[in-house]
Amino acid sequence: MMRLWFVLCCTLALAGPAAAQAPRLAPPRLALAPDARLAPFRAPHARAPNVPVPGSTAAATRDGRRGSVPGLVAAGILGGGVGLVGGAFVGAWGGDFSCDDRGNADACDAPVILGAMFGGVAGEALLLPLAEHLAGGRRGPLGKELLVSIALAGAGLGLLWLTDFDGPTAPATLVTVPLAQLVAVTALERR
Repeated sequence: MMRLWFVLCCTLALAGPAAAQAPRLAPPRLALAPDARLAPFRAPHARAPNVPVPGSTAAATRDGRRGSVPGLVAAGILGGGVGLVGGAFVGAWGGDFSCDDRGNADACDAPVILGAMFGGVAGEALLLPLAEHLAGGRRGPLGKELLVSIALAGAGLGLLWLTDFDGPTAPATLVTVPLAQLVAVTALERR
């Protein structure tokens, strides 16, 4: 139970600064429609709707413009990093439960390391597209973004598995797979 609290506190400690640094969006400026001055004399269902002012956030949404690329990339990096660290903690914690030999400390290293590795990959693959989706105003296809991110992470894990995690392509794989996820998810979010 103590480990659960430790993992929870570490995850919240990492997520706290991320939420504090998230970009703040200004509320949309609204202008009343031209006939709004007659609104008090009409029935409630006949009132003129609020119309967004050109150049406001609401007008940008209506025009089809999406979040800025640097903002999406920053959100993806932040979300992927939080997912990587949080997933690694949860995976290591779960790997520790699968250890049968409590008398030998070295016997429990492999399940913990594998749990941390797979948990980190899963957390990064899930939180990177989710963070970009939220930063993009929830307008992109989240299902496709998750599918692409998970597929790229799986391909990277497969490539690492084939090279026994220490081949000459391992460092390049560890760098290019998250970059490919970032580029693909950003392209889908901006589409």
